[in-house]
Amino acid sequence: MEVKTYDFFPKEGREIREIVFVEEQGFQEEFDDVDDVATHLIVFKDGQAIATCRYFFNPTLNEYLVGRIAVLKEFRGRGIGAFMLRKTREILAEKGVRRVYLHAQKRARIFYEKQGFVPIGKEDEEEGVPHLWMKIEW
Repeated sequence: MEVKTYDFFPKEGREIREIVFVEEQGFQEEFDDVDDVATHLIVFKDGQAIATCRYFFNPTLNEYLVGRIAVLKEFRGRGIGAFMLRKTREILAEKGVRRVYLHAQKRARIFYEKQGFVPIGKEDEEEGVPHLWMKIEW
């Protein structure tokens, strides 16, 4: 697998998120202004884009956030999401970052906990889907 980072929102990332979050999960407000300022990671396997995520510095929180983590259905369950999070953590660690937050769908909580994230705060909703804030420190 190969990981590429982009300081713009690549079409591969848009396509993966359209499939996973809009078509599969029914989110209508998937794309936002953060896409224009975030760093995007795309995972490629044999030249095919199969997963994406983004990270960005949130000046209001004064923290880095990672999000919009999506793996195409036929590649799920193979450790690709965990691989992508490790790569993101490595990139941020090189910048001196030692803590990252994310706003996870509640149903993905166990996945994120296996990656070292811990829940913080109260559960809330995005587009009717339960979410919770989580963080990881290293």
